[in-house]
Amino acid sequence: MSKAPITSAEKGNCHAGKGVTRRDFLTGVGVAAVSAFLARCTPAAREEFFQQHFKELQGEELEKVLARMETEYETTYGKPFAVEANPALEETLF
Repeated sequence: MSKAPITSAEKGNCHAGKGVTRRDFLTGVGVAAVSAFLARCTPAAREEFFQQHFKELQGEELEKVLARMETEYETTYGKPFAVEANPALEETLF
């Protein structure tokens, strides 16, 4: 009489059958790290972070970002600034 092999679940492996991959784990860690970082940021720092990582802004959001940048540059350099968001030329590839 041969016995069936012992499965990892029978050995006490708590992750057996759950399908947690290394990629899922690292994605979760990355999301948690970004969430913790953003929770401690000022609203201006959070806005700047999203501005750098999400490129397409439209309408009112774009106007708010441009106004914030003008104010920031004027405060930093002591001169008035005009910040514009010109669209890319036709047939420009990114």
